[in-house]
This record gives sequence, C-alpha cells and structure tokens, in this order.
Amino acid sequence: MATQPAEGPSCVPARTHHPDLDDWSDASSRAALQLLVESVALMVGFDVATLSVVIDDDLVTVAYAGPEQHREAVLATDSVAILEPVVAAAESWGRFRFLRAEHHDGHLDGTWVRIETPVAGDDTDPQERWDPWDVLLALLTDAAGQVVGVLSLDGPLDGRRPDGVRRDLLERYAAHVEQALLSARDREEVGQRAARAQATHHLVRSTLAPEHQTPEELLEAALPLLVEGFAADAACVQLLDPAVAVPIHSRDGEPLRAPRSLRVIARALGPELVGPPRALVLRAGEPTRALAAHPGLDAHGQRLLQATSMGSALAVPVLRGTTYAGICVLSRAPGAGSWSPVDQQAALVVGGDLGTALAVAQVRQRERALLRELQEVDERRAQLIATLTHELRGPLTVVSGNLELLGMLGHPEPAATFEASIGRGVAKMRGVVDDLLRLAQADDRQRASLRTRVDLGALVRDVVGLYQATAGVAGVALEVGPGDPQAATTGDPVEVERLLDNVLTNALKYTDAGGRVVVSAERRGGEVALVVADDGIGISPEDQAGLFEPFVRSSDPAALRRPGTGLGLSIVAGIAQRHGGRVEVDSALGRGTTVTVVLLGCD
Repeated sequence: MATQPAEGPSCVPARTHHPDLDDWSDASSRAALQLLVESVALMVGFDVATLSVVIDDDLVTVAYAGPEQHREAVLATDSVAILEPVVAAAESWGRFRFLRAEHHDGHLDGTWVRIETPVAGDDTDPQERWDPWDVLLALLTDAAGQVVGVLSLDGPLDGRRPDGVRRDLLERYAAHVEQALLSARDREEVGQRAARAQATHHLVRSTLAPEHQTPEELLEAALPLLVEGFAADAACVQLLDPAVAVPIHSRDGEPLRAPRSLRVIARALGPELVGPPRALVLRAGEPTRALAAHPGLDAHGQRLLQATSMGSALAVPVLRGTTYAGICVLSRAPGAGSWSPVDQQAALVVGGDLGTALAVAQVRQRERALLRELQEVDERRAQLIATLTHELRGPLTVVSGNLELLGMLGHPEPAATFEASIGRGVAKMRGVVDDLLRLAQADDRQRASLRTRVDLGALVRDVVGLYQATAGVAGVALEVGPGDPQAATTGDPVEVERLLDNVLTNALKYTDAGGRVVVSAERRGGEVALVVADDGIGISPEDQAGLFEPFVRSSDPAALRRPGTGLGLSIVAGIAQRHGGRVEVDSALGRGTTVTVVLLGCD
C-alpha cells in the first residue's frame, strides 16, 4: 500500500511480495484493474494510485500507477490491521477516509511511501493545501460490509486537498473500482470452487470405491488426492479412534510420522471446530486468534508446523453426521500461499465426506469380519456333517449286513415282521446319511469337482426315462416338455444329474395320482435353465421362505404325510451355487410348483 511517508521505530516490517499475488484472480482481471487504477489517477489528477486487496489478513497490492522509483516499496505486503488507527482518526467521505497531517504525529504502522507533491499557489487557503503527511484512501467492501480492498491516492497534481466536486468524482471512481474488484474476486472464487468441487467429487468417488477394504486403505488413497486437489504440500487425518492411524502424506510421496502434537490437537480441537463446523488456519510464528483462550493448544499447533516444516495449515473436523470423529489437516510450505475462504469451505465439505466414507468403510469392515465368521461356521458345519455321516455309515453298513444274514436264515412270524421293520428303519437312516453327505459335498466350495460340457437336453431325456416306471406306478404323467435340445452348461455331470434328480423326485412325491410333471431344458440368452413343473399340492408363501434351508419341511399337513428329510432342495441350491447358478420357485397351494434351476450356458 502506498500513500505517505512513515519514519521511525514504529514502522512494522513488511514482506516485499505476497505468495498469493501471482495466483490471485486471472491475468485479464488484473490487467483490467491496472487500467482502471491508471484511469483514476489520470482523471482525478493524482500522481500516485494503488489498489490493494485483502488476502486472509494481509493487504496485497495488485495495481499501481505512479513513479517507477516507488514501485518496489508499494508492492510490500502489510497487515490489514494497520488501517484501524487510520480509519479511527480519519474523516469519512463516503467510501473514502481522509486523515489530515495535523491529526497524527507521522508515526503510522506499516509501509508508507513519501510522495513529493507540487505546492499550491500562495493564494490557496492553508487548510486546502495538500500536506505530504495527508492520507487518502477508500475502503472497498462487499455486500456484507467486509473490507475486500483499499484504493489509495497521493500527490494531487494541483497540490490541493480534494474539494466537494473532486470528492464526488472520487466517490464515483471508487464505486467503479469496487465493482471491478468484486467481479474479479467472484471470478477467482468461482474458479477455486470449480477446482475444489472437482477435487472433492474425485475424492468421494475414490474413497467410496469397494476396493478400499479398511479405513486405513481409504485414508491412504484419500490423502494424495487432498494434497493434489488443495495444492497442499502435506495432508494428514488423525481420528479419535486409536486403532486407525496412517502417516502424514507429503507431496514428494515420503510418509512422515505423525507427531504427538497432532494427536493432542485432534482430541482437544473438537469443541472448537464443531457446532457449527468451522475451519481453523494456523500460521507458523503467528498466534491463532481463534485459540487465544487456549494458548497451550495454540502452542501444540505451532509445534505441529515446526515438526512438519510447514508454513501454514488448515484444520477441519472429520464428522460422522454431527459427531466429531477427528481432524483433517492440510499443510503448505512457507511461502506457498494462504488458505482462501473457498479452500476453507471446500475442506469442510471434504471433512464431512471423509467422515461418511470412513463410517461406510468401518461398516464394510465389520460386514467382512462377520462374513468370515459365518464362512468359518459354515465350514465347521460341513466338516461336522461329513464326520457324522462317515461315522454313521460304518455302523449302518454292519447292521444292514447282519439283517441280510438274518434274512437268509429264515424266521417264523413275528420275528420276520420285526426284521422287516428294522430293515426299513436302516434304509431310511441310510437315506438320511447319504443326503447329509451330498449336502456337505454341495456346500463345500473348496472341494474340487469335474468341469466338462453337460448336455442338458440329453440329461432331461435320460432322467425322465429313468423315472417313468416310478411315475406310472404313482399314476402321474411324466413328460419331456418343449425346450432347446441343444441347451448345455459346463459343470460336474454327476452333480448336475443329482440336482435334476432331486427336483424331479420332489415333484413326483408331491403330485397326486392323475397329476402331471413336465421336465424341460431351455436356453435363455447366455444362460440355460432346467425347468420342472408339476400340478401337485403346491407350497404356501410362508413355507417358500425357508424352502432351501436344511431339514426344513412344509407345514402343510398334506406334505407332511409324505416321507422326506428336508434336505433335497438344500442339496439342489448348494449344487447350483457351486456352478454359479441359482434356483427359482413359483408355487401356490393347490396350483402346483415350478422349480427353475438357472445355470451358465455354453456352446
């Protein structure tokens, strides 16, 4: 900022170039502002005109019109706080503030440039003469009344302080400059929002991807995106959950160990960052205003910047809904630029998205753990069934063999009746044991099985032919229905035949005399289907819910009167799953049942 001289020890050293100046707005906007400032100086008659914008808490000069020897000093960056004493003592002229030289002692904080001005004629009232110590500046504000820039003028060419006519002209030009500045700022914010929105969108899509199995994997994928999307030099997330921890990700890809100060800040900053959520900017070597009441916490923030060799940091809460879960910290190296309001708002959105993504990841992690447990239980169940069937088959074989020997000896009644009864019981138990073994085999996804082409049309014809006699005895018409005789799948021929065998025997069992069962093989796009339709007693909707569960039988009295173990359709479902297929059932009481086994087709 350039207006007047300031000399003596009260001057505050200023930076010669602000790191955000080169990136502020676009080149065309800066050129337009430069042209406008030059026009103001020319049209209003001043030797020097400067335009400074507020970036964070700094005044940064973006346009200058005046002698070249003053340019370097004018480009110095000052704190916006240097305006407070000037504004407090100055006269108010609309947007402008005029501080007369006689109203201050010349010791003003900040960088001020002494401009030698022409001396007004002797006939000029001393009160109207411009004094080199005079200060004239316009406060440019947004719709909320916040100062967004300062237009400074010095060195009137006529050596006079502005009169009423010139003040009106100054006010009109200041309004034009203010509007141009707001337009440039809006374009800058729109560009930043678009960039941050794209980065945020990319982050959300990436972190919610299913390949990120754990919260740690999610954060390891998210941190590089945050560094890139926010033009940061490092990013880290510290959660309250000590079980989740990842190193700080730096732009060069070198992981940094999170210092203890980060964990302290994550625990203590919760109340400061929520209700409503807000961002916190930390700067190396500067106290943080928002933490004025917490000097110890501010000290930890400074230690964090020191430990990571960063010049500034932006901290936002990681929220799961409205619950504080931790902190996300983005850092920039010294001189790399400050954190704009758009940066802060976008980071707040990212903090919420990260919290949601982490919650989803943890739910997925719990689901995977539960699935592993269920798989282990299922494997133990299959092992138990296999062990039991093996142990039962031996004694049953012995009992069955001895019954055959007894039968060869011949026994008078009632011993022969008892012998026959025992034989039926052994046969029933053997059927149950065989079904249990088939169920264990069907459920065992680790068991290797033969994979070859299975001609479903030929299989249907063979199985139907095998059961024609049984169906005839029961008075049931068994037919091969229309379908695709070329339908085929790839799988274990023995298992696919067992699958069809179980579905067909079920249909025959629950179809009364005079009924009809139709079996067909069909092609459905890239899939094939084995379809068994009957007009038997049917299945109620309630019973269909547990139809494929082991040992579950229908609650219908008509079905319970027919023998069965409740394992047949469980075996069917297990074999279908092992072959990448599925089982569909369409049934109603009294209407019959259609069971469709859908498998992958092949040529």
